[in-house]
Amino acid sequence: MQRFVSREFDEKAVDQDALTISWRKRGLLYAFPPMALISTVLEKIQREEAEVILVVPTKRGAKWMTKLKEMTIDEMILGRAIA
Repeated sequence: MQRFVSREFDEKAVDQDALTISWRKRGLLYAFPPMALISTVLEKIQREEAEVILVVPTKRGAKWMTKLKEMTIDEMILGRAIA
């Protein structure tokens, strides 16, 4: 990837906190947020009208699941991870 955000210091990263920068008019973005930030990421996507490939676990009963389903245009469900 030519442009990316990294929580860890990386001199090639455009920033260290994706939630503090604008996602508007950036084209198709990719996000794999930690569980604790999924609701926040969904709010940012909606507020900034961003187009995002969002990778999240299937979590029945999660507070953010209904909002995710409402916002989803297309989805791909992958198999379960083997522990």
